[in-house]
Amino acid sequence: MPLSWNHEQLGSLLFDANGDGRLDVYVASGGNELPFPSDFYQDQLYLQRDDGSFEIGKGLPKMSSSAGTVNACDFDKDGDLDLFIGSRLLPKNYPYPGLSFVLENDKGVFKDVTSSVAPELLDIGLVTSALWTDFNNDNEIDLIVVGEWMEISFFENKKGEFVNVTSKTGVDHLLGFWNSINGADFDLDGDIDYIVGNVGNNVEYKACKNEPLTLLAKDFDNNGRIDPIMGYYLNGKNYPYPSRDALVSQITAMKKRFPYYRDYGKITFDQLFNKEELANVIKKEININESIYIENKGNGDFSYRKLPISAQKSPVYGTAVIDINNDGFTDVLLVGNRGYRNAERLSRWVYRQRPDWGRPGFF
Repeated sequence: MPLSWNHEQLGSLLFDANGDGRLDVYVASGGNELPFPSDFYQDQLYLQRDDGSFEIGKGLPKMSSSAGTVNACDFDKDGDLDLFIGSRLLPKNYPYPGLSFVLENDKGVFKDVTSSVAPELLDIGLVTSALWTDFNNDNEIDLIVVGEWMEISFFENKKGEFVNVTSKTGVDHLLGFWNSINGADFDLDGDIDYIVGNVGNNVEYKACKNEPLTLLAKDFDNNGRIDPIMGYYLNGKNYPYPSRDALVSQITAMKKRFPYYRDYGKITFDQLFNKEELANVIKKEININESIYIENKGNGDFSYRKLPISAQKSPVYGTAVIDINNDGFTDVLLVGNRGYRNAERLSRWVYRQRPDWGRPGFF
């Protein structure tokens, strides 16, 4: 039975779900267009038959979540592959997070064990990518989760339970539009280092520690829809990102508050809403645009370096680690771009004007 056209597939995984030696297919369903909850957000598991065809398996629990990534690992060491399902968002409620899941595999039947083994993962954020990896060399497989408006979140596997140790890593202060993560022992010191893809610098908004990109989200006009409003720094002041017309189209009451364009042009982001309106608001920040290399220093301690300018020309949505030139050192292939014309034109322009930017290698 194939998926309905109403399913939007945002992630997939080939793995042996039931231990029969044949690869099965997990399809993570997501999106933001359909009402929530809906059966169209339910993930699907396809089991491979002897003849190579597939049938829908019945081993998944009921999960209503807009999934963005699926990753497999035998974290409980019982001989089969368990799953992490990362939620991309809560449909129609950006930037509110949906539910992420840890699924324990019992001979092809998957049980939701998130609340017992990793409760902090339930609403960790707007997950885009994740990686099962032993980041502290204790022979237990840990989990790193990345996403939009998120830290790079480290979850240590402690006897089958996952503890958030991000605050102890030394890279906990990095809030980005993280899109991807991959790992390898790049410096050949016996532990795993990481490449984390961000939005890059070829964008209209810039963010840093002292001048972060800011997001406030709430149903400000009580019409049943979440209103995410972004602010950005210009010449040392934080201004509303949307134009007056864009803001009024989202929150009609703003038309009376700012009847003239000149009035709206003078206000800062902190003056946009009053104290009462900011009650129960969700606030998020971005303080880094660049894609980075994270060096594993051992004992759960990490440092980071920004990848060179040539790697910051577009968002990095995917990475592959491979020794491309057979010199004994692991190389990295970065892929990704934005799908609208202005960014593509700007990217081509940068290459034409400054072809000497950057140099081979990312160290």
